[in-house]
Amino acid sequence: MVLSAREQALPALARLCETYQPPVHAFLRSHGVPPQDIEDLAQGFFVMVLQPGFLTQVAPEKGRFRSFLLASLRHYLGRHAAAAGTLKRGGGMRHFPLHEASGEDGIQVAGGGLRPDEAYDFAWARTLLSAALKRLQAEAAWPARQALLAEVLPCLYGQAPAEAHGRIAAKLGMREGAVRTAMHRIRQRLRQLIREELLATLPEHADPEAEMRELASILARR
Repeated sequence: MVLSAREQALPALARLCETYQPPVHAFLRSHGVPPQDIEDLAQGFFVMVLQPGFLTQVAPEKGRFRSFLLASLRHYLGRHAAAAGTLKRGGGMRHFPLHEASGEDGIQVAGGGLRPDEAYDFAWARTLLSAALKRLQAEAAWPARQALLAEVLPCLYGQAPAEAHGRIAAKLGMREGAVRTAMHRIRQRLRQLIREELLATLPEHADPEAEMRELASILARR
């Protein structure tokens, strides 16, 4: 996805902005940017990112794209602060705890007290998970499958209690064994989709399992 965007492919550019808008908003919010200024700053940053030639600085051998984008965001914010004189350290700005703002992007950024870079990573992970869930739901073409997915998703991670299997089975007219099997398959498919979303922005030499473990660690910051 990143390499396609680097060649100015419009679908890839659009997906890139959609994926990284929540992390950018979360970083700015945690950095203490007033809510009314977040959208303008984020828009200005993405205008810079989408300039022809900007993404040519991205090289797979240099590591994760999200790290590159975070460094670029810090640089952009620093330049903006120097120009506007509004974001200097201790400049009288009010700091907003993350748990009080859900954000314009619809992603609930939990975990008050996170540093800006941690808030960025957390929002990125939540956005990636959301994209995988949307793909999973899109694959449920039949009403019965959609109903099963709606029941299973809330208890998908963690060990679902036995009564949950029975409740779902009774509600959908299925056997408990079939519910357990479906839950296992859905969990495996979601993991595969998360992995695909994750690998889309990683260099080829990255260790997928290590990246999945880091993703799980980021999501655990609540």
